[in-house]
Amino acid sequence: MKCLKKFFGVLGVSILLVITCLNLFAFAEDYSNEYPDYLPTSSCAYIEVQTSELGQGTLIFSIDKQFDTFSFYGNGYNISNQTNSNVSGYFIKKSNKDSYTVRVRSLNTIQYQTNSSFGGNQYVDLTVTKIINTNVQFNDLTDNNRNNTIVNISSEIFPLYVTILIFSLFVCILLSILIYRRG
Repeated sequence: MKCLKKFFGVLGVSILLVITCLNLFAFAEDYSNEYPDYLPTSSCAYIEVQTSELGQGTLIFSIDKQFDTFSFYGNGYNISNQTNSNVSGYFIKKSNKDSYTVRVRSLNTIQYQTNSSFGGNQYVDLTVTKIINTNVQFNDLTDNNRNNTIVNISSEIFPLYVTILIFSLFVCILLSILIYRRG
């Protein structure tokens, strides 16, 4: 009976170690990627967000902005343009489908255009408080758990990593069996 407890103890710890190692290299944050049905276009780079200024809606950009364009600025979910050119698009409110022109200057955060009675149209900052849904791949090399790309391991060595983990699990099970037989 004592050997059986050792066997399951070693096996349990081994499985926990392997699962923990897998989680270290998993996606930092998993955003939904279900295309919002209230958008006027059928294909674009989209980021459905909650904002402080306009509420919930979706930022839409041309489809070529889906990869290698957006990152984060500072803490939180302030989306920034990491390229050396300006990006323009629209913010579509979920509640009433109102459309606002947005821009993201090079190495800056999102701004939206207001219709101000004081000075015509002007751009003001749009503060993103939560990302709900997106098909955009964010580049974020910090450890803030907000990006949706694997940053700790490259795709070229991922198969090797999985092979090593499976081999390690096999060794742990083998050791558990040996401890059980010995005991």
